[in-house]
Amino acid sequence: MNLSKEMSERFSYCAPVLVAISDPLRQQILTILLHNGKDGLNVNDITAELDLSRPAVSHHMLILKKAGLVKIRKVGTRNYYVLDPKKRLGELKELIAMLDTEVKKWNL
Repeated sequence: MNLSKEMSERFSYCAPVLVAISDPLRQQILTILLHNGKDGLNVNDITAELDLSRPAVSHHMLILKKAGLVKIRKVGTRNYYVLDPKKRLGELKELIAMLDTEVKKWNL
C-alpha cells in the first residue's frame, strides 16, 4: 500500500476520535471520568459536574462511546461510563508517528 493511501486510511479510522475530542464539553467529560477512576460514573453523576441537561450529557456519552473512548459497565439497571481510551490512543499515536516520520524527511 502506498503511503498516501495508508495515511488517508489512518486519518479516516481516527476521525471519530478526533471529532469526539475536539468538543470542549466532551474534553470536560473525559477529564471528569479520568479523575474518577476505573469504576466510572453514571449520567446523573456526570450531569452534576457540568452545566448541561441529562439528555445533553447522554448525547455526548454516545459520541464518546461510538468513538471508542468510553465503555459501559452495567451494575443492575444502571450504566456506568468508564474511560477506555487505550486502543484508540494507540491508533492516534500511530497516526502521529507516521506524520512525524514524514515531516522529519523534510530536514527542517
